[in-house]
Amino acid sequence: MPKIIFTSRFIKGGAHSGSLVSYMATRDGVVLPQIVNGTRPATENQRKLIDTVIQELPDAAALFEYEDYVAAPTIENASAFISTAFEQNPELWSSVRNYVEYIARRPGAERSAVADHGLWNDGDEPIALSKAVREVAEHRGNIWTHVVSLRREDAERMGYTTADPWRNLVLEQLPTIANAMKIPIEQLRWYAAYHDKATNPHIHLLVYSADPTHGFLTEPGIEKMRFAFAHGIFKDEFMFIYERKDLVRGQLNEFAEQRLAELASSITGDSAEITELLAALGDELRRSRGKKQYGYLKPALKAQVDEIVRELVADPRIAEMYEHWCELTAEVKRVYTGTVDAAVPLEQEKTFRTIQNMIVRQALSAGEMVFEPAETVHEAPDDVADTAPADEPPPVNTAPPVVAPHQATGHQAHGAGNLLRNLAKLLQQDYEQQRQRYDVAVDHKLLSKIRRKKQEQGQKFE
Repeated sequence: MPKIIFTSRFIKGGAHSGSLVSYMATRDGVVLPQIVNGTRPATENQRKLIDTVIQELPDAAALFEYEDYVAAPTIENASAFISTAFEQNPELWSSVRNYVEYIARRPGAERSAVADHGLWNDGDEPIALSKAVREVAEHRGNIWTHVVSLRREDAERMGYTTADPWRNLVLEQLPTIANAMKIPIEQLRWYAAYHDKATNPHIHLLVYSADPTHGFLTEPGIEKMRFAFAHGIFKDEFMFIYERKDLVRGQLNEFAEQRLAELASSITGDSAEITELLAALGDELRRSRGKKQYGYLKPALKAQVDEIVRELVADPRIAEMYEHWCELTAEVKRVYTGTVDAAVPLEQEKTFRTIQNMIVRQALSAGEMVFEPAETVHEAPDDVADTAPADEPPPVNTAPPVVAPHQATGHQAHGAGNLLRNLAKLLQQDYEQQRQRYDVAVDHKLLSKIRRKKQEQGQKFE
């Protein structure tokens, strides 16, 4: 069960009663009787009515009151569920006018010190209930009614047991509400009321657009608002979870990169398969066109990268880190959905796309060129070495190592370790050559300056 319940309905201005109005309003059990013993089982009429409500309004099964009724089907819990289902579905009311008056004056609505009702919005002045009722009832566009509900223990723990924090929360979420409902922020109109119910404190939020042509709400829009309200209420808890998620993600990426480099530089034992996969991927990448990033690759190349990711996840440490990250992600979703989808494999999780791009870079660098082993490069024949004059030092070879064309077969093609060592030598030699050229250029400039100076003074410069 989620920690927050967020439901959305809409009605037309001036809407008439729904099919359940008279039935729900007149059947036995709708009005909570005076109960001495709260453990008496629900009546037959209550059970039939609840079955009808669930059939007509499947979303009502997500209410906290229904959960309580299922756990303990007493008269009290049955009545609480029936009244809440009726309250949260304004299309069942005889008119919009009655619904607005109800949320403003129902028992438990927190009233202001200067008004006999609990209605509020973003204005600083007290609301005239009759004016608000008339305004809403005469509106000809869609009117949406949202209910945000918490368990009593969560409301008390997070400080949402009075109207003020709820009002501040709504004010913070107005841009999200307007965006989710496709209503320009300047056209957004709304009223709300806080109901301090014993089991689940909640607010009713009535929203519409001043321009009847605006306003459109989809399931993704509802999800966006549910997500925003959940993060607004449980922001401290979410922050703690996100910090842990970021830490685990960083550790997983770092270890995956380290492990990939280790496997690519070795051709023995359990790394042979990944080494061969990297070499094959490198060949295909060099023959392909386009940007060498995972998101730009053709499906066949992506499949090769994903196969290497699956080989990496075979490492128990990587698998454990990813499982921990998935558990933290599920912990976030449980707050506002109550249900969690099964975790996707690592290669399908977009958050870790970095790993796929690591593999692309490694495949390109590990197979781009293959060097002859360092101990066999440019060995002079014995007869040449013997003819060198005794008083002269042996010749120093300053030429870079010979680069052999890449071959796709055999372990020589996979010598990532030799590649890195020889590449380092090349960089060092290039640095020395650049420094020498720089020194020569500096000396030449200095000599030219001295020459000009002496010529100006009439001296001869040798």
